[in-house]
Amino acid sequence: ENEKTGKVSNPMGAILSISLGAYLKPNVRLDGEFAYHTKDDLYKGNDAYLEGKGKYSQYDFGVNLYYDFNTNSEIRPFVGLGIWGISSKVTSDIKNVYGDTRDTSRSKTNFAVSGALGVAYQINDLLTLEAMARARYVFSEDIYNLEGLLGSRFSF
Repeated sequence: ENEKTGKVSNPMGAILSISLGAYLKPNVRLDGEFAYHTKDDLYKGNDAYLEGKGKYSQYDFGVNLYYDFNTNSEIRPFVGLGIWGISSKVTSDIKNVYGDTRDTSRSKTNFAVSGALGVAYQINDLLTLEAMARARYVFSEDIYNLEGLLGSRFSF
């Protein structure tokens, strides 16, 4: 985060996620999810006081519970709740206007909760495509994340 404003200059990053789950009831599913988040160039560009670069990486493991609404069609909206363990690392190489350079590396482990809204399109009995918006709150950092996810679900 930026020392002057307390905000990351460019918060968009990539997420790679994989989950394994099961249906508990026809409309209720539970999964375990592993995700990796990465973001380079946290301090993209210069401001009046700082210049430099930074990198953020995060590993997550979560358990999610979803409810699929039965619409009697291929399109099914869903809602979900989750609890997460998060391990994050920030490294930065920042120089201030006086030429002082500071290399920092910080790692933390946190817990988070999430809520999700999404829609799924069932192509056939084995394959479903889904789009989801997920909000997460990280307790010890007092951080809110909003994620947009696109994926596919395979059933067997």
